Amino acid sequence: MNKKGANYDKLDEPLDRPLITAITSWGSIDEPELSEALFGHRNGYSRRGSDPRGSRMSAVLFANAMRTWSGADRLPKLWLNPWAANPLTQTEPFATVSSDEGGNLVRTPASMTAAELFGVGPDWTNND
Repeated sequence: MNKKGANYDKLDEPLDRPLITAITSWGSIDEPELSEALFGHRNGYSRRGSDPRGSRMSAVLFANAMRTWSGADRLPKLWLNPWAANPLTQTEPFATVSSDEGGNLVRTPASMTAAELFGVGPDWTNND
């Protein structure tokens, strides 16, 4: 993300809207690993304080082990950067995860399920 984010330094004007990066994994990544990568005190992508960084990125939309046949099972989560220069304010229908001043994860639930969002039943992959 650091190299991609550096491309935005080359723009004539700074970003004036939230920047969201979408990431999916083929394997399973647990939340402590993702939390450390995004908000870690020493090596996290985003941090505030005397050496701020990652403020261009407003959020990461993360889908863990998402497959075509499981698309209606769960929605990706939005991992919000609490120190973003342009914070993301509209997060529905996604569940969100962020960090507070003490480094604790703060969660909000999704406003609907993936099946509701896509208008399919729970067994949609088994329909002939």
